[in-house]
Amino acid sequence: MESLGAQPIDEVKPSDVSALRQRATRQAQVRSNERKGRYAGESAVRAMRMFFRLAIADGLLSPGANPAMHVEIPRRLPTVRRALTHKEVTAINHVVVTTGEDVALDSLLMRLHLETACRRSGALGIRLMDVNTQACAVRLREKFGTERWQPISPTTVAALTEHARERGARLPDDRLLRYSNGRPLTGRRYDLLWKRVRARLPWAATLGVSMHWMRHTTLTWSNATSATRSHGPTPDTPTPKAARHSPTSKDSHRKWRPRCRSTAANSIR
Repeated sequence: MESLGAQPIDEVKPSDVSALRQRATRQAQVRSNERKGRYAGESAVRAMRMFFRLAIADGLLSPGANPAMHVEIPRRLPTVRRALTHKEVTAINHVVVTTGEDVALDSLLMRLHLETACRRSGALGIRLMDVNTQACAVRLREKFGTERWQPISPTTVAALTEHARERGARLPDDRLLRYSNGRPLTGRRYDLLWKRVRARLPWAATLGVSMHWMRHTTLTWSNATSATRSHGPTPDTPTPKAARHSPTSKDSHRKWRPRCRSTAANSIR
């Protein structure tokens, strides 16, 4: 809105909103998964539509006087993300376990994400109370406030509990994942990890591989494995049930047996 200056709200024209969209597209931050600012342009138009919708609801504008509704939202391009091959996952894991100053932490992150297909926010939000050592599961809190209990392997359960003990997570509500100095982990760790991987694997840099590619890989492998079973996955061989939540979706609580096995993470031993 700062770009509109002191212009009265009822004088904003569709061309002004279009100019704002173009400016947002040009100034979009460059990321590994950037699409030439298209998402930034989309967000700008959607934000303006909401702004003027609220102005109409507050009686500041007459109904139908939303200039942003006349501005086209940039069409989303098809995603280039795909499931990684076993060879590619192995190459990534080799970089993770042979470089960096905290190999134990990075290896744990890779195994956790490959087993659970969780998002970064889900991993960062894990608390000490969220690891069920008896049922071999971890509670994940992700988009739209959803929660799910995800089965994990005994190996990962042991690694998580040992990590918490060594790095100072003591109270049930303490964040579990931590740096070597005991501070709770932040998203910056992921940025540095993938910067390191992309610096050593040119194909990963070209694709813009990130932890979300690991999630996509696990879900794809999991679905492919389930499709080969005539009666679907058995209760004691859980697969990541994490695909995509909407704000209104209801999490189903899958029952599992204490004996659990890892899925895609078996490729990174």
